[in-house]
Amino acid sequence: MTGDELRARTLAAVQRHPSPTRRAFRLRAGLLIAASIAVSLALFVLAGGVRTGPRSTSLVTGAVAGALVIAIASVAMGVVRRRSMLPRPGWQIALLVAVVPAALFAWKVMWSARYAGMMVDWPARPGFRCFFLTLGMGLAPLAALLAVYRRSEPLRPGVVGGALGVAVGAAAWVLLELWCPVAYPRHLLLGHVAPTLLLALLGALVGRSVLAMGHDHR
Repeated sequence: MTGDELRARTLAAVQRHPSPTRRAFRLRAGLLIAASIAVSLALFVLAGGVRTGPRSTSLVTGAVAGALVIAIASVAMGVVRRRSMLPRPGWQIALLVAVVPAALFAWKVMWSARYAGMMVDWPARPGFRCFFLTLGMGLAPLAALLAVYRRSEPLRPGVVGGALGVAVGAAAWVLLELWCPVAYPRHLLLGHVAPTLLLALLGALVGRSVLAMGHDHR
Protein backbone atom coordinates (compact mmCIF):
# COMPACT_ATOMS: atom_id res chain seq x y z
CA MET A 1 0.00 0.00 0.00
CA THR A 2 1.40 3.39 -1.00
CA GLY A 3 1.44 6.43 1.24
CA ASP A 4 -1.16 8.19 -0.90
CA GLU A 5 -3.51 5.21 -0.71
CA LEU A 6 -3.13 5.03 3.07
CA ARG A 7 -3.76 8.76 3.40
CA ALA A 8 -6.87 8.55 1.24
CA ARG A 9 -8.24 5.59 3.19
CA THR A 10 -7.60 7.31 6.51
CA LEU A 11 -9.33 10.52 5.42
CA ALA A 12 -12.30 8.58 4.08
CA ALA A 13 -12.65 6.65 7.33
CA VAL A 14 -12.48 9.86 9.35
CA GLN A 15 -15.26 11.37 7.25
CA ARG A 16 -17.44 8.28 7.72
CA HIS A 17 -16.81 8.12 11.46
CA PRO A 18 -16.38 11.59 12.97
CA SER A 19 -14.14 11.48 16.00
CA PRO A 20 -15.42 12.58 19.42
CA THR A 21 -13.52 15.23 21.30
CA ARG A 22 -10.38 14.07 23.05
CA ARG A 23 -11.95 14.67 26.45
CA ALA A 24 -15.06 12.64 25.55
CA PHE A 25 -12.91 9.84 24.16
CA ARG A 26 -10.76 9.67 27.29
CA LEU A 27 -13.81 9.69 29.55
CA ARG A 28 -15.50 6.91 27.59
CA ALA A 29 -12.29 4.89 27.40
CA GLY A 30 -11.63 5.31 31.11
CA LEU A 31 -15.12 4.21 32.07
CA LEU A 32 -15.02 1.17 29.79
CA ILE A 33 -11.61 0.02 30.98
CA ALA A 34 -12.44 0.68 34.65
CA ALA A 35 -15.66 -1.33 34.34
CA SER A 36 -13.80 -4.21 32.68
CA ILE A 37 -11.15 -4.23 35.41
CA ALA A 38 -13.91 -4.30 38.02
CA VAL A 39 -15.38 -7.39 36.34
CA SER A 40 -11.97 -9.09 36.36
CA LEU A 41 -11.38 -8.27 40.02
CA ALA A 42 -14.86 -9.55 40.90
CA LEU A 43 -14.08 -12.87 39.22
CA PHE A 44 -10.78 -13.02 41.07
CA VAL A 45 -12.48 -12.44 44.42
CA LEU A 46 -15.22 -14.98 43.65
CA ALA A 47 -12.53 -17.54 42.86
CA GLY A 48 -11.01 -17.08 46.32
CA GLY A 49 -8.88 -13.97 46.01
CA VAL A 50 -5.34 -13.91 47.34
CA ARG A 51 -4.13 -17.38 48.37
CA THR A 52 -0.47 -17.32 49.34
CA GLY A 53 -0.15 -20.70 51.11
CA PRO A 54 1.88 -22.86 51.06
CA ARG A 55 4.25 -20.29 49.57
CA SER A 56 6.46 -17.96 51.54
CA THR A 57 5.96 -14.21 51.37
CA SER A 58 9.24 -13.72 49.51
CA LEU A 59 8.26 -16.32 46.90
CA VAL A 60 4.91 -14.66 46.23
CA THR A 61 6.40 -11.16 46.24
CA GLY A 62 9.12 -12.06 43.77
CA ALA A 63 6.79 -13.95 41.46
CA VAL A 64 4.26 -11.13 41.41
CA ALA A 65 6.93 -8.43 40.98
CA GLY A 66 8.50 -10.17 37.99
CA ALA A 67 5.14 -10.80 36.34
CA LEU A 68 4.11 -7.18 36.99
CA VAL A 69 7.23 -5.81 35.28
CA ILE A 70 6.58 -7.99 32.21
CA ALA A 71 2.89 -7.03 32.18
CA ILE A 72 3.68 -3.30 32.37
CA ALA A 73 6.15 -3.65 29.50
CA SER A 74 3.59 -5.55 27.41
CA VAL A 75 0.92 -2.93 28.07
CA ALA A 76 3.34 -0.13 27.19
CA MET A 77 4.25 -1.84 23.91
CA GLY A 78 0.89 -3.30 22.95
CA VAL A 79 -1.78 -0.99 24.36
CA VAL A 80 -0.44 2.54 24.81
CA ARG A 81 -0.92 4.57 21.62
CA ARG A 82 2.00 6.23 19.87
CA ARG A 83 1.77 9.79 18.58
CA SER A 84 2.03 8.46 15.03
CA MET A 85 -1.22 7.22 13.49
CA LEU A 86 0.63 4.10 12.32
CA PRO A 87 1.03 1.09 14.63
CA ARG A 88 4.40 -0.28 15.56
CA PRO A 89 6.14 -2.36 12.89
CA GLY A 90 4.55 -5.78 12.48
CA TRP A 91 7.69 -7.66 13.51
CA GLN A 92 7.83 -5.76 16.81
CA ILE A 93 4.23 -6.63 17.65
CA ALA A 94 4.67 -10.27 16.60
CA LEU A 95 7.79 -10.47 18.75
CA LEU A 96 5.84 -9.05 21.68
CA VAL A 97 3.12 -11.70 21.31
CA ALA A 98 5.75 -14.46 21.22
CA VAL A 99 8.08 -13.19 23.94
CA VAL A 100 5.65 -12.13 26.67
CA PRO A 101 4.17 -15.60 27.47
CA ALA A 102 7.65 -17.15 27.26
CA ALA A 103 9.07 -14.51 29.61
CA LEU A 104 6.25 -14.99 32.13
CA PHE A 105 6.73 -18.76 32.04
CA ALA A 106 10.51 -18.50 32.41
CA TRP A 107 10.30 -16.07 35.34
CA LYS A 108 7.76 -18.21 37.19
CA VAL A 109 9.89 -21.34 36.81
CA MET A 110 13.22 -19.69 37.63
CA TRP A 111 11.93 -17.85 40.70
CA SER A 112 9.96 -20.81 42.07
CA ALA A 113 12.92 -23.17 41.60
CA ARG A 114 14.80 -21.21 44.26
CA TYR A 115 12.42 -22.51 46.92
CA ALA A 116 12.32 -26.11 48.14
CA GLY A 117 9.27 -28.12 47.12
CA MET A 118 7.80 -25.51 44.82
CA MET A 119 8.49 -27.35 41.56
CA VAL A 120 6.75 -30.61 42.43
CA ASP A 121 3.88 -31.93 40.34
CA TRP A 122 0.37 -31.46 41.75
CA PRO A 123 -1.68 -34.18 39.97
CA ALA A 124 -4.89 -32.83 41.52
CA ARG A 125 -4.29 -29.44 39.88
CA PRO A 126 -3.57 -30.00 36.18
CA GLY A 127 -4.33 -26.37 35.36
CA PHE A 128 -7.92 -26.26 34.12
CA ARG A 129 -9.10 -23.93 36.90
CA CYS A 130 -6.24 -21.54 36.19
CA PHE A 131 -7.01 -21.73 32.47
CA PHE A 132 -10.64 -20.68 32.86
CA LEU A 133 -9.88 -18.09 35.54
CA THR A 134 -7.22 -16.42 33.38
CA LEU A 135 -9.52 -16.47 30.38
CA GLY A 136 -12.42 -15.10 32.41
CA MET A 137 -10.34 -12.28 33.88
CA GLY A 138 -8.97 -11.34 30.47
CA LEU A 139 -12.11 -11.31 28.31
CA ALA A 140 -13.72 -8.15 29.70
CA PRO A 141 -10.58 -5.97 29.45
CA LEU A 142 -9.89 -7.29 25.96
CA ALA A 143 -13.42 -6.46 24.85
CA ALA A 144 -13.09 -2.99 26.39
CA LEU A 145 -9.82 -2.27 24.60
CA LEU A 146 -11.19 -3.47 21.27
CA ALA A 147 -14.21 -1.22 21.77
CA VAL A 148 -12.08 1.78 22.71
CA TYR A 149 -9.81 1.47 19.69
CA ARG A 150 -12.38 0.22 17.16
CA ARG A 151 -11.78 1.33 13.57
CA SER A 152 -8.51 3.01 14.52
CA GLU A 153 -5.89 0.82 12.80
CA PRO A 154 -5.11 1.65 9.16
CA LEU A 155 -2.62 -1.24 8.96
CA ARG A 156 -2.30 -4.67 10.61
CA PRO A 157 -5.46 -4.57 12.78
CA GLY A 158 -5.20 -8.31 13.43
CA VAL A 159 -1.63 -8.09 14.68
CA VAL A 160 -2.49 -5.10 16.88
CA GLY A 161 -5.47 -7.03 18.28
CA GLY A 162 -3.12 -9.88 19.13
CA ALA A 163 -0.89 -7.47 21.02
CA LEU A 164 -3.90 -6.23 23.00
CA GLY A 165 -4.79 -9.83 23.84
CA VAL A 166 -1.35 -10.78 25.05
CA ALA A 167 -1.10 -7.61 27.15
CA VAL A 168 -4.43 -8.43 28.80
CA GLY A 169 -3.25 -12.00 29.37
CA ALA A 170 -0.08 -10.75 31.03
CA ALA A 171 -2.09 -8.51 33.35
CA ALA A 172 -4.34 -11.44 34.27
CA TRP A 173 -1.23 -13.52 34.96
CA VAL A 174 -0.24 -11.06 37.71
CA LEU A 175 -3.50 -11.73 39.55
CA LEU A 176 -3.07 -15.44 38.96
CA GLU A 177 0.28 -15.30 40.76
CA LEU A 178 -1.64 -14.22 43.87
CA TRP A 179 -4.04 -17.16 43.54
CA CYS A 180 -2.13 -20.19 42.22
CA PRO A 181 0.73 -21.82 44.17
CA VAL A 182 1.66 -24.37 41.48
CA ALA A 183 4.84 -23.87 39.43
CA TYR A 184 5.14 -27.28 37.77
CA PRO A 185 5.87 -26.63 34.06
CA ARG A 186 3.06 -28.79 32.68
CA HIS A 187 0.54 -26.97 34.87
CA LEU A 188 1.93 -23.59 33.81
CA LEU A 189 1.71 -24.43 30.12
CA LEU A 190 -1.94 -25.47 30.35
CA GLY A 191 -3.25 -23.13 33.03
CA HIS A 192 -1.18 -20.00 32.50
CA VAL A 193 0.48 -19.88 29.09
CA ALA A 194 -2.35 -21.40 27.01
CA PRO A 195 -5.05 -18.88 28.04
CA THR A 196 -2.64 -15.99 27.46
CA LEU A 197 -2.01 -17.23 23.93
CA LEU A 198 -5.74 -17.81 23.44
CA LEU A 199 -6.48 -14.21 24.43
CA ALA A 200 -3.87 -13.10 21.88
CA LEU A 201 -5.55 -15.26 19.22
CA LEU A 202 -9.00 -13.90 20.09
CA GLY A 203 -7.64 -10.36 19.96
CA ALA A 204 -6.13 -11.01 16.54
CA LEU A 205 -9.27 -12.61 15.10
CA VAL A 206 -11.72 -10.03 16.45
CA GLY A 207 -9.29 -7.18 15.87
CA ARG A 208 -9.26 -7.81 12.12
CA SER A 209 -12.88 -6.69 11.88
CA VAL A 210 -13.25 -4.41 14.90
CA LEU A 211 -10.02 -2.42 14.68
CA ALA A 212 -9.74 -2.23 10.89
CA MET A 213 -9.99 1.21 9.32
CA GLY A 214 -11.59 0.50 5.95
CA HIS A 215 -12.13 -2.92 4.39
CA ASP A 216 -8.60 -4.25 3.74
CA HIS A 217 -8.20 -6.47 6.84
CA ARG A 218 -4.82 -8.02 7.56
